Amino acid sequence: MSTGMPEHFMRIAEEYRTLRETDSPPITVIQSHLPQKPLLGADIGCGTGRYSELVLSVLEQDSTLHCVDANEEMLAELKRRIMSTHGKTVSPIISPAEELPFEPEKLDFITTFNAVHHFDLDRFLKEVRRVVKPQGQAFVYTRTQEQNQRGIWGTHFPGFNEKENRLFSRKSIEEAIRRSLGLAIKSVVEFVFQRRKKLNELIEKAKKHHYSTFALYDDTELTTAIDTFKRNILKQYENPEDITYDDENTLFIVQA
Repeated sequence: MSTGMPEHFMRIAEEYRTLRETDSPPITVIQSHLPQKPLLGADIGCGTGRYSELVLSVLEQDSTLHCVDANEEMLAELKRRIMSTHGKTVSPIISPAEELPFEPEKLDFITTFNAVHHFDLDRFLKEVRRVVKPQGQAFVYTRTQEQNQRGIWGTHFPGFNEKENRLFSRKSIEEAIRRSLGLAIKSVVEFVFQRRKKLNELIEKAKKHHYSTFALYDDTELTTAIDTFKRNILKQYENPEDITYDDENTLFIVQA
């Protein structure tokens, strides 16, 4: 994980769910690929469990989901929210994504949502191959470099693309999966979500580090960038109370 990111996530753990959008369509796709039986899975880089909770909602009774994150504060927030869920077991585990504490070929599936850019991708995929059963699956949901550049922040927020150099391109993720020895791309699904916000809401997202990218600015840089962002938006949109824009994400469905 990037320098300074553990401290960032410690600071925002309690309000993280209110800062980030949580979209259900990728969960519907994941559900369509999972067998209808009790499963053993893991959500890696789960944070406070926003997506873990959605994954649990589509699993069969008697399933277990290990919720894995390197940040203790994030997991503490998860424990407060989703420790019991209608006949399914939640197991919080503190661990880096590159050293998963599971026996070989133990898991039916792995998920990770908007977190892979914090991982060493090659080492993570090596661990996926090690711990997922033959014919098991991994679901990697992320924003690519290209999608980030096309978004409202990449287009209008000064320095956002330059600061956010952790994201992978679609090609680099596909190449990493192909060289992982034992993993194959089953399919790739792209999502476009239309958002509607007020300008003040967008500015609050930047101030509160809606994306960890904003934590890469120092205080003076962020204040200056927000002022410029505000001017850019006012040039682009007639009504600052009704700003519509697209968010894009990609789901990589990987077969062991």
